[in-house]
Amino acid sequence: MTSSGNPGGTRLYDVTLESKKHGLITKADCILFDREKGEAYPVQHKYSFRPKILYHTYISQLMMEAIIIEEQFNLSVPHGFIVFERSKETVTVDLGDKQKVLYVVGQIRGIIGGEKFPPPTEWKKRCVDCCYNKLCWG
Repeated sequence: MTSSGNPGGTRLYDVTLESKKHGLITKADCILFDREKGEAYPVQHKYSFRPKILYHTYISQLMMEAIIIEEQFNLSVPHGFIVFERSKETVTVDLGDKQKVLYVVGQIRGIIGGEKFPPPTEWKKRCVDCCYNKLCWG
């Protein structure tokens, strides 16, 4: 983890985040801190161009980071940022409904605990590069 000071607050890079409460662990690319507002903002760096629509996985990752930052640093996390390095664009992502990601985590734990695959999606095109394709579709 490295640190950098700036006029707007502090930045931490390559931060391991762990939630004992939710049993989650991840690594944040960067966290911006605004101590005056009592807020923090996770920042993801993607070495790609900005897609037309943000992938759900990007938003879920930011939400998970936000939940853990709130627990670990006792600060509010109202939004985060995704920096697309190739197109030099920064997108602000509202993180108001962070509980959604905990629901998904619960579903994943149920799949693992029950040792059962969920039913396949009705959209077969989503499965083209999935390693479980043959288990779902034969």
